[in-house]
Amino acid sequence: MNHKSSCPRRAAGFTLIELLVVIAIIAVLIALLLPAVQAAREAARRAQCSNNLKQIGLAMHNYHTTMNILPQAEGWRGGTPASNISTSAHVIFLPQLEQGALYNSLNFSQGLGSSFWNSINPYNSTGQNTKVDAFLCPSDVSRTTITAGPNNYCTNAGADPNSYSVAGPYNGPFPNFNMRQIGFRDVLDGLSQTVAFAEIVKGVGNSASSQFDTSIPTSTVSRLSATVSGTATVAAVLQTDYNACKSQAPLATNMAGGWPLGAAWWWGRSGQTRFTTTMPPNTWSCAYGSTQNSDSDVDAITASSRHSGVVNVLMMDGSGRAIKSSINVQTWWALGTMANNEVVSADSY
Repeated sequence: MNHKSSCPRRAAGFTLIELLVVIAIIAVLIALLLPAVQAAREAARRAQCSNNLKQIGLAMHNYHTTMNILPQAEGWRGGTPASNISTSAHVIFLPQLEQGALYNSLNFSQGLGSSFWNSINPYNSTGQNTKVDAFLCPSDVSRTTITAGPNNYCTNAGADPNSYSVAGPYNGPFPNFNMRQIGFRDVLDGLSQTVAFAEIVKGVGNSASSQFDTSIPTSTVSRLSATVSGTATVAAVLQTDYNACKSQAPLATNMAGGWPLGAAWWWGRSGQTRFTTTMPPNTWSCAYGSTQNSDSDVDAITASSRHSGVVNVLMMDGSGRAIKSSINVQTWWALGTMANNEVVSADSY
């Protein structure tokens, strides 16, 4: 007579070694997939950044269609109308960016004592504290501690640090309050060969204690002698300014004062809403004096971004470009000027 064994059957399951092998395989798969996921996310952020610039480009063209000129990159800082002191081109573009309510919230009737210049005043604090998505690159990080609405996109002042307020061959398409108004007809180098806007990375800290930025690219502005930069009339001066800034890497001991870069979209000063093409993208910036975004505005504020190896720019014709950090500096200078008769090949950038 057959009898079934009374011994219990062994339950099926994983051994410790099998479990460790499975965990190791999962870890390898995660390690392989994570960079791809991060790259896909950065590609999406870069595309959004490019789209922001294109929206700004549409606003620029719509404004020009109506007014037949471009807005001043920095509005009046004296004289009449005193109410427009240091307003940025971004302020003027607001209605064309579907930000009419924000534009209407700004009080343009205040004089020197409570203007846009260098402070948030009670008449405009609500508007000035407002963050505008179209002015922010999603790849950058917010490190300023100022309540003002920040900014990542700057108008092109030109190739020379003097271009903010001195008329000369290296001027860009967005003039200062003391320069003549510019229209598309004045961009003799061609709308597709002239930069309108470019990215900058936002700085660290606040207006009282801007902090040294150790990231690459850095937002720190290096302080140079105020006597280095001459008038924007000859190429030798531009080369001298470039050489001086290139040789002076930013250090905690030679930081220029002033607000952190990109701290205020409404302030038409260098480093806030204006830049130059003096230095190649993603290098560093220099101030020819103790303070950047000062009254003199003799600064080499450099285009920079968190996109690996490139900065997104908007050309005057409304098209977007990704400019490599390795671009030839003379080509970059040429793209920064609007009427200096340079010939730039499309395959050189």
